[in-house]
Amino acid sequence: MAGTSDSTENALNQSEETLQSKALQELKRQQDAQQQALLHQLDLEEKQRQAEIKQNEDLERKIAQAERERQQEEVLSRTRASELKKLQEEEAAQKLEAERMEQEFLAAQAVQETKAAAAKKAAAKANLARLKRKHELSRRKAEAQLQMLKVKQQMEAEQALELEK
Repeated sequence: MAGTSDSTENALNQSEETLQSKALQELKRQQDAQQQALLHQLDLEEKQRQAEIKQNEDLERKIAQAERERQQEEVLSRTRASELKKLQEEEAAQKLEAERMEQEFLAAQAVQETKAAAAKKAAAKANLARLKRKHELSRRKAEAQLQMLKVKQQMEAEQALELEK
């Protein structure tokens, strides 16, 4: 019976070892599955982290671009304001120049009108003096003719008196 008991014991030991071996294999398989699951989870987390990094980099680029555009707008706005101010100053200077030229023209026109009026006055004065001289000459001529007529009448009267004698 000793042989049977040894063989039973051996069979029990082998059965126990087989069970232990199966349990170890199952444990190892579970550990491998857990390790694969953890590796898969780590891979997913790494991919998610890379995606977040890329998203953050894209966002930073967009923010930087927006800042550059804002700065360009500010520069453009200042440039436009400067150009507008320059144009307004030029317009004001042109307006002043136009007003100055208009004043000069009006002053020159007034001088011309004054000269024209003075020339008209001088012409009228000269015409009046000419008319006065003409009238005076006509009056003198008429007086001279009258005087001649009187002298002629007197001579005729004297001749008629002498003929009567």
